[in-house]
Amino acid sequence: MANLKSPIAAISSVTYFLFNSFFGAMKLIVLISGLLLLAGCIPERTKSKNNFHSEALETVTGLCKAREELSAEKMEKYIEDDFHTFNEDGSMRLYNREMAKSMCEWEKVMNARWTHEILGVNDSAVTVLLKEKNDYYTLLGLGGSIQVSEYTVVNGKVKYWKSKLFIMERGSQDEAFSGFRIWLLSQPDLNEPKLIRRDSSIIFSGDSAPRMLHWRKEWRKVVDANRAG
Repeated sequence: MANLKSPIAAISSVTYFLFNSFFGAMKLIVLISGLLLLAGCIPERTKSKNNFHSEALETVTGLCKAREELSAEKMEKYIEDDFHTFNEDGSMRLYNREMAKSMCEWEKVMNARWTHEILGVNDSAVTVLLKEKNDYYTLLGLGGSIQVSEYTVVNGKVKYWKSKLFIMERGSQDEAFSGFRIWLLSQPDLNEPKLIRRDSSIIFSGDSAPRMLHWRKEWRKVVDANRAG
């Protein structure tokens, strides 16, 4: 009986071993496959997210550099056709391309110098610190402007712009400009059709800039003389 049981016991042991080994191997294969799949997915997702950040950063950087060149044409390469800006009350308005061109021409005469610094990237939103110096600000005694803007990129182009901060290095632009405008309109025999509209509003364009610069220098002399006195 011992001789009979030994072969049966041996066969049973081998069968049990093979059975467990087979299912153990299957479990191991499934586990390894899952780990490989997970390892493959994580880098892909990270790569996709990094590419998305890189695209947004590249687009906004291009826009900022085009602004530094005072080129409305180059700026348009980085913005959507329906590029909108957010107002302070949360409403939106469509970007005015003609006005942007006029302002760029005005800034050229005013010797504008822009700089930018990327503060952060959050998915499709890029936050930028912008600084501008020009003769307009200098003659108003404001130093320069400091802005923080958020640009949202969609399909490789900027679709939304929101101002987070706009301040002057010194004083208030509204107060300084209002003082200049009141003084300008009070000048005797004033005839400046390129600078002043019929409703007495001031024109900002390449054509108006030389005359604005002239009057700002005259106004600055008066202000400085009054302070000295």
